[in-house]
Amino acid sequence: LYTIGSTIENFKFRVHDFESGSLIKEIAINQNDSITFKNTPIIQEGGVYDKYRELEKTRKFLRKIAAGDIGVTAYKQKENLIITMGGKKELPRGGGMMMGFGGIPIASFGSVNVFFNPTFFAYNAYSNTKSTHIKCLFDSEFNHIEGEISDNAFDKLKSFSEAGRIKSGETVFKYKDYFVLGNYISHSKKYILRKFED
Repeated sequence: LYTIGSTIENFKFRVHDFESGSLIKEIAINQNDSITFKNTPIIQEGGVYDKYRELEKTRKFLRKIAAGDIGVTAYKQKENLIITMGGKKELPRGGGMMMGFGGIPIASFGSVNVFFNPTFFAYNAYSNTKSTHIKCLFDSEFNHIEGEISDNAFDKLKSFSEAGRIKSGETVFKYKDYFVLGNYISHSKKYILRKFED
């Protein structure tokens, strides 16, 4: 079980054994410390005027994440763990969100069904927020290790989607061990599915 907590002055990351509740790893820093366990700069993405910024100070990182929804993600890449720590704020958007295909039906209006697609919901939240985060690489015993962190499937999907292509009817879903982006291209009257992997 991975948890983080932060104020504008202090930050704590903990790993507990899910079954026993025993503490496996704890990292604590304060606003004057360097973040020695990160493998990326402190990244702020998704601002209205500034889509990408790198922050220098731990103090700024703590201030940004404490002001939003804080969270941690962890996934395996070969034998190592990539752990992302940070916070996010929803960006204001106009109009409704298309839920996409291949989900769970949540409403029906005559001959039209509305679906809830958890993968598309997660991707939409991932790509339409202002986030401040760091990515860290740990071995199986939670020791920090140096190394490059490659883009995950959502990073690749987001970069592709933001490349300025004209599209509509966008959906994202998981199939087997990869993700699929679907777009309708109106000028060619084609619905195209593209595969993205970690």
